[in-house]
Amino acid sequence: MALSRGVSADLLLVLVTILAAAGWVSAREVLLSTPPLLFMGVRFSMAGGLLLMLSGSSLWLVTRPGMRLRILGLGAAMALAMLCWITGLHSGTPLGEGAFITSLGVILVPLMSWLLLKKTAERAVWFSLPVAVVGLAMLTLNGGFSVQPGQLWFLAAALLISFHFTLIGHFASQIPTLVLTASQLLIVGVIILIVSCLSEQWPSTVSNSTLGWFMVSTLIATCLRFTLQTRVQGMVDPARVAVIMVLEPVWVAVAGWAFYGERLSAGQLAGCGLILLAMLVARWQGIRGLFFRA
Repeated sequence: MALSRGVSADLLLVLVTILAAAGWVSAREVLLSTPPLLFMGVRFSMAGGLLLMLSGSSLWLVTRPGMRLRILGLGAAMALAMLCWITGLHSGTPLGEGAFITSLGVILVPLMSWLLLKKTAERAVWFSLPVAVVGLAMLTLNGGFSVQPGQLWFLAAALLISFHFTLIGHFASQIPTLVLTASQLLIVGVIILIVSCLSEQWPSTVSNSTLGWFMVSTLIATCLRFTLQTRVQGMVDPARVAVIMVLEPVWVAVAGWAFYGERLSAGQLAGCGLILLAMLVARWQGIRGLFFRA
């Protein structure tokens, strides 16, 4: 049975969220002995460079100066989002609160898409978003919520992520996938490396274990993940992509249980269930067509 374009895109997005969760595990291992900005800068620069080599002659298809400026601007927005996120993380804000606020970036995509592109999401998407927000809160805010200055950095990161996510989806159908992905990753990597040079002390050596986890983070959680994500963003509406991307913190929680023995409370499990419910509500038409064909 051949899968429709929409169902294929949905399944690829689920895979993207799993790859993103793998990135959390590998990053956690690398950061045990590596400065965060150095790690992010080298990771994104190397991933972007590898994809740029694979793109070959497709690079020269982007000939319009205006399009090059848009690519540069989007890469800078993504880099700024990463820097805001790492600043919020270093501010001392509890991880759960930071994860909740940052995850709102994809929740805001339908609104950002309407503001920037005048695209209106399907009614089912709007119904699913409040459910997803409640689920995210139950999953990530296990220790409650208290107002702290660092939350503004996470909020800035969320807004920039939403902005970048929306416009990447808009341009993904106009620019070869590898070229767009490679340029974004390379721009982010170079900018963060510059900041790292100015603010961090680089280690003289790293262990083989750290190198192994770094390669997992670069090849699987960055090269493969962002290539697939950019590809799918050029296929379907950004709001649909955003609803499925909310699955990422669910897989992160599962990875925490599988790799580090972290336990999930009943409330957190209920939050995971609500996130899954939100995805089912938003994509019910496609799911019904897949399993209940006449």
